[in-house]
Amino acid sequence: MPNKRKGSVSRRTEQRVVEEDALSQGSNASSTSNMEDEPKIGSGDGANFDLILKELREFRRENKEQFDNIREDINGIAKRMDEAEERIMEAETSIQASEDATGVSKAPNPS
Repeated sequence: MPNKRKGSVSRRTEQRVVEEDALSQGSNASSTSNMEDEPKIGSGDGANFDLILKELREFRRENKEQFDNIREDINGIAKRMDEAEERIMEAETSIQASEDATGVSKAPNPS
């Protein structure tokens, strides 16, 4: 199932890396005062926190959907394995019954 948000997420991640890189280069250039390099908490931070919360909720929702799909796949695989084991047991029982009826054993010859 294609994820249509993948491109936007990677663009956002790329933007963050560029922003962090620019911030780290700026702080290296002005190493005389570390306090000036620290981001100031202001009125714009509330919007940033809201955006972060929104992205986290979206991330969790997407992860939950993926987890549910994986769980569905695993349950389907487990069901098919149980059916295969049942058919194998029936085949072994049938073979054993035919060996008992004919007196012939298909076991390997020890010699």
